[in-house]
Order: sequence, then structure tokens, then C-alpha cells
Amino acid sequence: MKKILLSLFSVAMVFTCLHAQTITEFHYDNAGADVDEFVEVIIPADGCSYSLEFYNGSNGTEYNTVAVPACTSPTMDICGSGSAGCIIAIPVTGIQNGGSDGFALVQDCGGTITVIEFLSYEGTLTPVEGAASGMLSTDVGASETSNTPVGSSITVTNGVGEVTPIATPGDCPDAPLSVSLSNFAVTSVAGSVLLEWSTENEINNNFFSIQHSVDGRNFSELITVEGAGTTSTKSVYNYAHKDVVSGVNYYRLEQVDFDGRSSFTEIKSITIKSSNAVTVLPTLVAQDLNIRLAENLTIDTPINVFDITGQLVLESVINKDNNSQQIDAAELTSGTYFLILNVDGEIHSTKFMKL
Repeated sequence: MKKILLSLFSVAMVFTCLHAQTITEFHYDNAGADVDEFVEVIIPADGCSYSLEFYNGSNGTEYNTVAVPACTSPTMDICGSGSAGCIIAIPVTGIQNGGSDGFALVQDCGGTITVIEFLSYEGTLTPVEGAASGMLSTDVGASETSNTPVGSSITVTNGVGEVTPIATPGDCPDAPLSVSLSNFAVTSVAGSVLLEWSTENEINNNFFSIQHSVDGRNFSELITVEGAGTTSTKSVYNYAHKDVVSGVNYYRLEQVDFDGRSSFTEIKSITIKSSNAVTVLPTLVAQDLNIRLAENLTIDTPINVFDITGQLVLESVINKDNNSQQIDAAELTSGTYFLILNVDGEIHSTKFMKL
């Protein structure tokens, strides 16, 4: 066991070593298999040695120790830290992904052992052995699962983590995005789709872009919703999409900072059933499209036609004194279209094909 030196030399060594060290990024899980796992750190060229100690959250034991290569060619003001150092990505095999697992960046300066940073994911832990024995970890608040896209990672700033879609081992990570969603849900309400989301706090949040798709791949923007800028209080948002189509509708949010940086939420889907209250003939149309309603109207009803990407391409109106309308579809290009009617406050949708 290495002893703690009490000489003036070793005490001075501690003060000169403790600067510019931090854990900046890590990756421990993949969709399907654990590949390309790593932990990225910034360390100075100070003559001290560094290592990573990995801990099991279920029993607090240390299951792996990996040496950090020495910083031999330091960069001035490395990653904006204000100190000279190196950013190093250390490949690690078998990083555990259970609840409350974690790892510590440990410094050895002439036999004086110091835990520089002790992080965990999916909860906190207190090890029973190793350099971090008896210490409480800092939960980064982010985790990777089997559903996390391949090639992602968790970037860390001041102990706070964020899942990023592209891992950048060995490169200075961007600052974490300013908004973390605590909820995002889509529900069907009276023929419309209600989108609801909330944030616990926001920094530099300009707006949210609400995006819609009918195939889950090609998205178009419906509307933008102004963000709260910078706030430490919970913010709640909602938007009702009324021009929904029959079948599966896909939604996602893009959060955009004032500096232009952005991130996407996961994609949510919801199925909207068609109604027999509206008949559209023929379903394979060359020119005239005939629309008939099963019931009489109380107000004029707009007709909106959308293409497969969700773009509005044709508009018309059914007069309240009539229950049918013919529209000219001759100018539409060949393909699939969705016709949406708001009949006395209830959304009806149907699909047709332009020949």
C-alpha cells in the first residue's frame, strides 16, 4: 500500500499537481453490444501519475483499474481550462452498465493519493474499497442504454452529463446543451394531437421547433415555440396539432440555443384512426376529387391537402349549406396525399393517390 507522505516536499507537490484535471466524456453502452467504450480526461504535465478506478454499484467493490497515459506534450489553456495539459481518451473494455456504477479519476503525486473526480451514472454509490472508499459519488444525471444510438457518448461539465449523438474521444467537448427535457408526450385529443413537454431549468434557450412526419424519416416544421431563455424554474409547454393525418403521425422537438446550437428529442408516434363521416372519391384521382360528408355542416369547413412530407399543397372550403365539394387535383404531382377536414371541431382525415 502506498503511504501518504507528510514532508514539506510532498505537501507542496499536492498544491502544484491539483489543477486542470477533470473527466470530460465517456461511453459505456451501445445498442446491441458494448463497443468502443472509453473515458476521456484532461490532465496536466505535472510529473504525477493518474489512473481510473471502476466501481460496481451493487456492492461497492472495485472491478477494474486502468492507467492514464502521461501528458508529455501539453497544450496551453487546454479546452479553455486556463491551464496547460492534455486531453486523453482511454479505451476501456467492459465498463459495467448497471444501476449506480461509476469510476474515479485518481492522482498519485509522489505517493500521495488524491481522488480528483468520482462520477457515477444511474444513481450514486459509496465504494467499500479502492481510492474512493467511503466517498459518495456524483451522479452525472445522464445514462446510456441499449436504446441509445450507436456512436453516442456522455459529455461532462462540472459533474453534469449529457448524452450526445456523436462521440468525440480525444477532442475538446462542446459545453453541455442548455436544456434537459423532463417530459415529452403526445396524446390524441378530439381529433387533434396534443404535444406536451417540460423543462426543469433552461440556459440560453431560444426556441423549440415542433416537427412532424408521416414516415418517421422526413420531418417538416409545424411551428416554433419561444423558449424561456435562462431560468431555474420549471417551464411547461404544449401545442395542439390539428391538421393530423389518418394513420401514424411522428413528432420530435428541436431545441435551439441563442448561439445556434441545437439538439433533437426522441421521436414520438401516435396513430390516428380515420372516420367514415367523410368520403373521398376516387382514391386514385387524375383530376376531380369528390368530397362528401355524412352529416350537414353548421359552419363553413376548410379543406387542407398535404403531401407525404407534411407540406400544405392545396386548400378549399365546403360551404355550410352544402355537404359535398369537388376540388381540382390536376396540378398535383403524382404521389400520396392526405386530406384533412375540421368538421364542427372534429378532425377527419383520409388518404388518396394522385395518378
